[in-house]
Amino acid sequence: MAKQWSSAPAMALETAKTYHATLQTNLGELCVQLLPDEAPKTVNNFVFLAREGFYTNVPVHRIVPGFVVQTGDPTGTGSGGPGYAVPAEFNTAKPVPHSYGTFAMPSTRIEGMYEPEVFGQTASTSVKIQ
Repeated sequence: MAKQWSSAPAMALETAKTYHATLQTNLGELCVQLLPDEAPKTVNNFVFLAREGFYTNVPVHRIVPGFVVQTGDPTGTGSGGPGYAVPAEFNTAKPVPHSYGTFAMPSTRIEGMYEPEVFGQTASTSVKIQ
């Protein structure tokens, strides 16, 4: 079982700084730019878990061709996590479209919260993050 925490990590990032993450897969590396100025708690959470090794050797558990690839659950089922959820950070004044290459966290069954899993868009859709 993956390590668990009782709450989300304290803010440790500088929101004015640029952060990148490199995901290593069996098909090569994927570099993503993280946006702490737009979603500081989400980025802080992702960086914390990555530094703790939470995502190391975690399988991709959901592939929907032409839509999305999802990972970040150490159980490989899509229902595991670190023991907490992260508040959603929606900017209704400046919604971010789910377009090809978008890297985000999926919402939970609890409204206004995110799971620490991550997904990448493999195609553009009309859905927007708000």
